[in-house]
Amino acid sequence: MPTLEVQEELKVEVNRLWKASKDADTLLPKLVPEFIRSHERLQGDGGPGTVRIVHFGPGIPQATPAKEHIDLLDDSNYTLSYTVIDGVGHQYSLLKPTITFTPGVDATTTLAKWSMEYQPVGEQGPPEAARIAAVHVFKAMEAYLLSDPSQYLKF
Repeated sequence: MPTLEVQEELKVEVNRLWKASKDADTLLPKLVPEFIRSHERLQGDGGPGTVRIVHFGPGIPQATPAKEHIDLLDDSNYTLSYTVIDGVGHQYSLLKPTITFTPGVDATTTLAKWSMEYQPVGEQGPPEAARIAAVHVFKAMEAYLLSDPSQYLKF
């Protein structure tokens, strides 16, 4: 199955970045409204088994709301994986993103990796808009956490 991925080194401690990521339902519409307009939780507590709907912003104009199922939320390995179960449109039969944070070379950096397995319908190419959005999300979270060192300290 094809996979699209990107890595970014961020100047934020892994624990803070992970905690902020777990608050993405609230945080991302504030930080990147051009990509994420809102999250709506349908069931669950945010952990595995949670089902939510993501409403996209104008930065992803071709996207319709997507229903996501959280498959994995691993605090010890800083990994989140989910499957888009509805709203992939007619271009893809599967979209399965995974986000992993790894402590960087020192205590103040993190290697952020986003990958997505996808199954195109027909000759559709990779979902590049999702990769671009992932980079923007990583950079926006980094900027936010650097601008306010008091946010997301307790793990």
